[in-house]
Amino acid sequence: MRRRSSPREPYELGPGVEHADVGQGGRLATVLSAVALIFSAWSFYESVLKQPQLEVYVPQVVHYARDGGGNQEVMALPVTIANHGANTGTVMALELIGTNDEGVTKRFYAAFIGEFPKDPRARKRSFAPISVPGRSTFSETLLFYPSGKWFPKLIADKGTFRFRLNATTAYENKPGPLSRLLGAGIAPVPFSVVARRVDHFGLRSRRNTQALYAKGFNPTRSQGDDKARSNTPQPTPPPTPR
Repeated sequence: MRRRSSPREPYELGPGVEHADVGQGGRLATVLSAVALIFSAWSFYESVLKQPQLEVYVPQVVHYARDGGGNQEVMALPVTIANHGANTGTVMALELIGTNDEGVTKRFYAAFIGEFPKDPRARKRSFAPISVPGRSTFSETLLFYPSGKWFPKLIADKGTFRFRLNATTAYENKPGPLSRLLGAGIAPVPFSVVARRVDHFGLRSRRNTQALYAKGFNPTRSQGDDKARSNTPQPTPPPTPR
C-alpha cells in the first residue's frame, strides 16, 4: 500500500488486500436488520393487531336451583372467559343444552349474573353482552333459565346429566369469510355432572341450591376436623410388657 501524496488523494489498496470482508459485513448487517424487523412486526401484531381469541372454562362443580314456586329449573354456572388476543372480544349470548338419562333435553339461556338469591323478592342483575379486554379474563356466576317449557323437569331424580355450553361472539354476527377468519367463534364446551340425590323440599320451600359434581370428581372433605384431631393430645399407650 502506498502513501497518498496529498490529503485529498484516497488510499489505494495493494494487490494482496481483498474486498471480501467488506461484502460479508454488509450482508450480516442486512440479515440482522431483517430479523429485527420481523421481530418488531410480530411483537406489534401480538400486542396490537391480534384479533380476540376467546375460550370458555367451566368448573367441576355447578349448582342447581328452582325458581317460580319450585317449578322453574335454574342452573347456576360459574363461567370464566379468557381472551388470548390483543383486542377486546365480546360474548353476545350463552346457551346451555342439557340431557338426562331418560333422553329429556332442555335448553337454557343466560338470563342473570350473580349467585341465586335466597330471597325471591331480591333483584337480579340482567345478563348483558360480556366484553373481555385483550390478555384478560372474565369470571362470574351466570344463572341459566329454561328457554322453553318448564316441564318435564331435566333434573327430577338422581342420575348423570350431560350439558353443552354454546357461546355466540360479536364476530359471528358479521357476514363475510374475513370476519369469520379474524374472529373465530368459541368452540362448544361439553361436560357431565352427577346428582346423587335431589332435595325437592329444600329446593322448593327454602330456595336452596344443590351442588352437582362433574362425573368422576370426588369433592374434597374439609381438613378442619383432621387438623383438630392432629392437635389434640393423644393418650400414651401403655408400655408393652417384656
